[in-house]
Amino acid sequence: GRGPALFAAACSAAVSGFFFMPPIYSFFVSAPQDVLDLSVFFIAAVVTSHLASRVKMQAAEAVRRELTVLQLSTFSRSLAGLLDADSVLRATAVHCTVTFQRRTVLLIPRSGRLVQVSAQTGASPLGGAAMEYARRLWYERDAASAVGNVSGVPTKGWEFHRLRGDRSSVGLLAIETATAAITPEDQHTIDSALPQIARIVERVAGIVQDTTSNEVS
Repeated sequence: GRGPALFAAACSAAVSGFFFMPPIYSFFVSAPQDVLDLSVFFIAAVVTSHLASRVKMQAAEAVRRELTVLQLSTFSRSLAGLLDADSVLRATAVHCTVTFQRRTVLLIPRSGRLVQVSAQTGASPLGGAAMEYARRLWYERDAASAVGNVSGVPTKGWEFHRLRGDRSSVGLLAIETATAAITPEDQHTIDSALPQIARIVERVAGIVQDTTSNEVS
């Protein structure tokens, strides 16, 4: 970062002036040329450290993107062999858990209630308080006092994100925060994945609706 780079550059310039520029073993530099040399050295050290930091960040971002592409490719192949909507939602929940490296729960509206879909079959990770908060967040999203349009709304141990499809909101994604706080890198991964997750849930909802309509007719 910028702070460590400035500190390292200042220490290097001080050591150079103390040991190699007259008067030796003193931080006082009398010659104007030596002052200019130290200034150029300090600026070069700061610029080099800054560039090295940027290269490191870009390399980490490239690795993160490569990992995301690999996970998406694996996830797409896993969806190809699934035949029913519930299996697709379950696979999506597993994908979220693997991608975010923490427990996640999809909350899908069905028949006037929110259904939990998690990576563990038959599990309902969200407790009473968290589910009550999720219901209020979802069903009161149009109320003036609700926070339905806010992404990343926290409650105790969980953070809720609205899944926005192409036409409307299709559900909520709950991400566990009790074990570890969400870092800026985690938030970047979440923000990148939310649109894809929302599109999958939206398509599943459309398939379920079409199937129900065909059964009724």
